[in-house]
Amino acid sequence: MAKKYFFNISILILLFAFLSSCKSDDDYSEIIEQVSPVVYDLAEMPYPKLSDYNFFNETLNELDPVYGVLPYEPITSPFEEDALKKRFIWMPKDVKANYVNDYSLFDFPVGTILIINFYYENVQPNNTTRIIETRLFIKKEEEWIYADYVWNDEQFEAYYDLDGSFTEVEWVQNGETKSLNYRIPSESECFTCHKVIDGGIIPIVPKPQNLDKKLQFC
Repeated sequence: MAKKYFFNISILILLFAFLSSCKSDDDYSEIIEQVSPVVYDLAEMPYPKLSDYNFFNETLNELDPVYGVLPYEPITSPFEEDALKKRFIWMPKDVKANYVNDYSLFDFPVGTILIINFYYENVQPNNTTRIIETRLFIKKEEEWIYADYVWNDEQFEAYYDLDGSFTEVEWVQNGETKSLNYRIPSESECFTCHKVIDGGIIPIVPKPQNLDKKLQFC
């Protein structure tokens, strides 16, 4: 079973298999020479704005990832007030995540960034998509750090904010109109779920047993 998990997650986390499935053989030589345009300066992270990382192409709220930023989707996800999620991962060039066991977090290399966007569809009054926040987990030299970016009302930018806040959301889901006062967590609240024994924080979702599924990239 461990080998099965390792094979599937290697395809996802090591970021190779989707390349050939999206391009023809003639395009492959061009792909492998590409360099991810993500702005990587670990000492300066977290940046003031989400756009500073250059994770996404052109219009930021379309969440269209640049080269090297790949989607992943867990089998199960923590419940957060009915919010939908789009998850991505980015790692520096020429590194890899190592398998530990089925139920433990991968041993991610320094510089890994996990990107989790929380959003609602059919938001009233105009049936639009609204992104509430984008949470990052960044693997520094000694530990993971948490960074939260709160989107503005115009949906063109998200700003670093660990203070915590509330925002009203009304949306239609399965024909039913719902509303809530969404809680954007503070840094201390993040520790409630992600704290480890030594006082640091770690991601909790990207473990082999929670990622053993097929995901269509293209």
